[in-house]
Amino acid sequence: SQAAKKDPAIADALSKAGVSYKQSSLVRYSYLGSNTLNSGNGTWAEGFGAIDPEFVTDVSDGSMVKFTIGGNECYGITFGSWKGGIALMYVDAVSLKPVGPDGAELDAPADTVEGAYGTLVGGGYGAAYEVSQIIYNKNTGYYYLFVSMGDLNNDYRVGMGRSKDVTGPYIDAGGKNMKFDKPWLSADFHAVGSKIIGAYQLKNELGWRCQGGQSIMRTDDGKIIFACHSRTNFQPGYYFYLQIHQMFFTSDGWPVLNMNEYYNDYDGKDEQL
Repeated sequence: SQAAKKDPAIADALSKAGVSYKQSSLVRYSYLGSNTLNSGNGTWAEGFGAIDPEFVTDVSDGSMVKFTIGGNECYGITFGSWKGGIALMYVDAVSLKPVGPDGAELDAPADTVEGAYGTLVGGGYGAAYEVSQIIYNKNTGYYYLFVSMGDLNNDYRVGMGRSKDVTGPYIDAGGKNMKFDKPWLSADFHAVGSKIIGAYQLKNELGWRCQGGQSIMRTDDGKIIFACHSRTNFQPGYYFYLQIHQMFFTSDGWPVLNMNEYYNDYDGKDEQL
């Protein structure tokens, strides 16, 4: 909306698309379509859980990844939680309205097109996954799904898997699919997803634990940065600290983090280990 105020061309495009931004409608697009559960007073749509939205970006150059859905140019967004899993949905690149499988833009709450409200890419069946983010790296040719998982004050950590296709399957380094297809598997969610960061303590230093809530981005000077919150072993559990680490990719295309704190005077760019 700020860009529209500064650029008449953007304002005109949004006006033609019927976009006013008077209210957020993306949260309405968090349903599994016709998959309903009995609530006691009728039925309700089983939702993914409309939290932690994140656009799909290419960390090799910092750009937004564009997808063509039914002839419509779109961006990808991830969101979701333990409720129904992690979802990928597409939104129009101009209006940011969700689009259906045929590429048509949708308006809440009237449109209920099956499959328009997200494709399950990770978690499901109550697996404690949240804070999803998909990044792409054109230098490796993979999409990477990151999720925070577990109990915030106990075993919270970040896991990931990769795929050649944005809709998956996302496979971790051990060959396991990050999407669950049976209810009993969700109880073992910590066994799935390569650990990109978790509790640690370096010699003669204070320890850190329960890292999560991650955001991955590329800086103006070409570094890939992983930011997350962390608890400690020297403060009560309700204290959170910001941690920032630099990300690299191995020669076979897996992301790794420097466990030391990030300092911006390091000039490493796009390094492979």
